[in-house]
Amino acid sequence: MTTELDKVKSKIRALTMKTIANGCTEEEALAAMEKVGELLEIYNLELSEVHLSAEPCIKASINLCRRTNPYWAYIFNTIGVFTQTKAWMSKPNVCFYGLEPDVQLAVYLTKLILTAMEAESRRFKQTHTYRRSLRRRHLTRSFQVGLVRRLNDRLEALRPRGKGLVLVKTHHIEKEFAKAHPNTRFRPLRRQAARVDTSAYEAGKAAGDNINLNRPLGHTAAETQIAGYLQ
Repeated sequence: MTTELDKVKSKIRALTMKTIANGCTEEEALAAMEKVGELLEIYNLELSEVHLSAEPCIKASINLCRRTNPYWAYIFNTIGVFTQTKAWMSKPNVCFYGLEPDVQLAVYLTKLILTAMEAESRRFKQTHTYRRSLRRRHLTRSFQVGLVRRLNDRLEALRPRGKGLVLVKTHHIEKEFAKAHPNTRFRPLRRQAARVDTSAYEAGKAAGDNINLNRPLGHTAAETQIAGYLQ
């Protein structure tokens, strides 16, 4: 059901399109901007909020190929916070919901971290420490705990700290999610305590420092693969 506020936002968006570049005269463009200012003040709105409310949300799922949630699944929550998307587990998938560019970034980071974990774990298994150990599974787990912990801390430090637009976006996503998935209930993913081998754990943290979390520019193979996960 369209509310009065939704109609006002739609009108504001239409008015912002009345520009000289779009064929309006200078007088028409100025009049439109004045009307936009009036409506924003009357309804206590921000222009960013008006445009955000028209953005559609999408869902993406990544199959982890596991029967149980990994003990390091909490990092998906952090990816969700960092990308301003809603994250949850639906075995065997990790799911993200939000604005399309944000979901694309969440998918990219998830694939990057999963690939890095596999590659760095394989490299760790070539070390003398691992090869001479009688507890190789414990060492691998300790290494992965350290790796994910460090990546998680790095993402935490980079997450958006602003309140205004972040809160508006969060509210918009929650509202759209409730409409699209009214019966979905889930628990947040929490960090699990784990006994670790200190040496392997620290090696994992060091490996986590070396992983480049920057998104590649242009349409690289990594970004091209993202499209296959969008729903």
